[in-house]
Amino acid sequence: MQHLPPNALSRALSLFIAAVLVVVGLLVGLIALVVPRPPPESVPVPAPLGPPLTKHLAFIIVDGLRFDIATDPARMPLFAKRMREETSGEILSGRVSMTSSAVLTYATGQRGDVDQIINNESGSPVAYNHLIQNARKAGLVTAATGDWAWFRMFKGHWSMERPDPEGIAIDVDYNAEIFEAAHRFIKSSPRPNFAVFHFVTPDHQAHAYGVQSERYQRHIADFDQQLDALLRALPEDTTVVVTSDHGATDTGTHGTDTLIQRRSPIFAYGPGIAPGRKEPSPLDQVDIPSTFAALLGVSAPAHGRGHVLAGWLAISDEERARIACADLERLSAYARAHADNMAALEAATHACADPSPNARIERAANAARAIDQELGQAALGGRDFGWLIPILGVLAALALALFAIGKTSLPKPRESALGIAVFLALAAVSIALTFGLERLPGIAPNASRAALYVAVHLLLIAALWRARTSAAFLDRRPALGAALLPGLLVVTPPRTTQAESFVFSALFALAVLTVGLPSNDGISPGADQKRSWAASPIVVAGAFVALAVLAQVGFREAGFFPKDAYPYRLPIALASIAVLGVARAFAAAKQLALSPGGRANPSATAVPTRVWVLAIAGVVLAGSSLVLRRYAPASVCIAAWLGLPFLAAIAWRRRLQPLAELLAYSSYVWVSRDVEHPVVAITFLVASAVGDALRERHRDEPARPSIVLLIVTFLFAWGFLQRVGVQTGVDFTWFDWGAGAFRDRGASLARIGAALVYKHAFVRAAIVYAVLSALSPSLRAWTARGLLVAETLRTALLAVMLYVCGGSFWTALRVIGDLPHAITAASVAALTVYDMTKALDKSIEIQDIYLIEKSGGKSGDFRRKAK
Repeated sequence: MQHLPPNALSRALSLFIAAVLVVVGLLVGLIALVVPRPPPESVPVPAPLGPPLTKHLAFIIVDGLRFDIATDPARMPLFAKRMREETSGEILSGRVSMTSSAVLTYATGQRGDVDQIINNESGSPVAYNHLIQNARKAGLVTAATGDWAWFRMFKGHWSMERPDPEGIAIDVDYNAEIFEAAHRFIKSSPRPNFAVFHFVTPDHQAHAYGVQSERYQRHIADFDQQLDALLRALPEDTTVVVTSDHGATDTGTHGTDTLIQRRSPIFAYGPGIAPGRKEPSPLDQVDIPSTFAALLGVSAPAHGRGHVLAGWLAISDEERARIACADLERLSAYARAHADNMAALEAATHACADPSPNARIERAANAARAIDQELGQAALGGRDFGWLIPILGVLAALALALFAIGKTSLPKPRESALGIAVFLALAAVSIALTFGLERLPGIAPNASRAALYVAVHLLLIAALWRARTSAAFLDRRPALGAALLPGLLVVTPPRTTQAESFVFSALFALAVLTVGLPSNDGISPGADQKRSWAASPIVVAGAFVALAVLAQVGFREAGFFPKDAYPYRLPIALASIAVLGVARAFAAAKQLALSPGGRANPSATAVPTRVWVLAIAGVVLAGSSLVLRRYAPASVCIAAWLGLPFLAAIAWRRRLQPLAELLAYSSYVWVSRDVEHPVVAITFLVASAVGDALRERHRDEPARPSIVLLIVTFLFAWGFLQRVGVQTGVDFTWFDWGAGAFRDRGASLARIGAALVYKHAFVRAAIVYAVLSALSPSLRAWTARGLLVAETLRTALLAVMLYVCGGSFWTALRVIGDLPHAITAASVAALTVYDMTKALDKSIEIQDIYLIEKSGGKSGDFRRKAK
């Protein structure tokens, strides 16, 4: 790694194109894998399964109610009694055990999967034909109260509605309001034919205090009394179905496909329900909408993947068989619209040929379940082969890594193979732990994570404590070293990456600013050569304070900005911009004072007046932008956002450095939030201090593997930490969905997406620029390449993680939140590779430079042997 290969510019351009192709290929593959296909338009809404069996159906959902709690006479005596006396059983949610997935399933018969991880937060209207729609078309009165998912996903289809209050803390009990709305509905005229009562508070109490807590026990006992009072108030001609949307762990967590998080109770009674039936095996949520359609005498959802619970209907066996076969034909029509060659469709054609009605019912149910399984594979782009997308992405990223290093600079084949094997092994272990830890019972997931954090942090601290030994290892075994740094960060899931990134970044930054990195002979200049710190004590103290402020971004999931300071977020943002302006003025002055060799001139300490004028002008412009974006029309905001970068480019070409930098920052200001600016200022200033310290100690050194890998790891970790802070949270729910909208309700998703990409690309590029611009050309180019490889591998591994752990709401939520940033970071790194390499190649090749003779120095005399 002592020199770049010949024709570095053309190679950098090729590398840039290859990186773009890998990232775009992964993006297209992920969209095909994750985003479900729209429902086929050719599927007609079927005819009703038969005449109505009831005039009024009340569907009651107790959010997050576990089966074992609902059947425990000591905790819910009234609910448990009804489970014993009425038609009842246990019912399983989908593998993503979240509310929106259950709501989707209960109304449409579709299974919520990875797509519902996003919809659980946004509640977008569904594209499928659904039960509420069909009930309204049949002239029935519909009503709902409770969880907002019912109103967002099926907007405009309710005759009466009363959603949950908004802005309520998670530990607030507002059951009384929903019970009051339910009592009002059943007394209204006309009475609802189909009513949904969805009580969210039990789930919130479990999240806030835990299922086994005394607070939850008191809450659920009181809820049991209120629910039974509602059931007794319902008129006798009402058919009642009571269930939950999912279960929960003891800590109140749900979202993963473990049994305790999916298992819920269900009981039913009233007109149309066969009394006293007990299900020997768990029911499936996907079968509920067809069953409701049969009870109400309306069309079953055309796109439903479930099958009517014929055995629950209080009709003759022959009529049950007729309804079961009619619902199977509906499901078969939906499946044929997807693919005519499904193997299960052939079996379905013979399912209803048996003369025995009970045999027809059983065979129709089995055929429906087989069709559902094949539809599940087709719905996600064919999950049988879906694994090829992330695997091919990883292989493409590894090939990109080999291309980035170059044949002449690659370690020996055996060592390269060992490094790749270790990296893949670490990735496999990380994904296995991510998949397995969330499925452990009780507090075991958090305890296991804490133990792993401590172990990894101790290893990291030990490696930095023995800096000379660690650097020598990285120089001797670069491929294996790369598998560890940045490999250990690249392979971790986002929540783990967050903590590890902060610890590494803090230790690295403080080490660089004080004793420096080990030099060519493995000796840390600050430690063994008694030299002063690389940065001044004021800078070191400032970095320490900045890292302490940023610590909560490293360890908290969200809510980094103090609540008490929130009313003052605008003055704090303006102060952050002012600090940036002062820092860039000093940086510009230092750049002017550099000697031709790149060393600082101690006698040149004053900041020229011209630099101050430029910096002040830039601060005024950025601060004005921060204020004006609140009031200016959308057209003015868009013009400023898109036009300021061109003015920054002009100022840069005229060597007006502080003004150019702050003009570019002003562009970012227009699509930013006030709370982001302290994070951006801290991360940029620390990165600048690290870059300056590296310039002081390592400007003249060749691109040794140890230095390259450590800087790459820092940029990867610091960039990740920055994006969490700018996003104000780890997962995608904290995205700034107002970026680029400028208070325009008609803002397109494309404009908002472009603003999000721009703002995160800008701040990421800023810290990369702050560090790399201070390095030697060779070290700069190799670091840019290493960063590109790290970010591209990160993107590919996140795709693998999403595929393997897609059944976990929380892992998938954070992975989906990290993927756009990984793709953005890889794109920034690809551009950096080209930009940082072009300075090295103006059609000039410098090769075969080596030491012939030297005398003196710590290592003594040297004379190169003749070849």
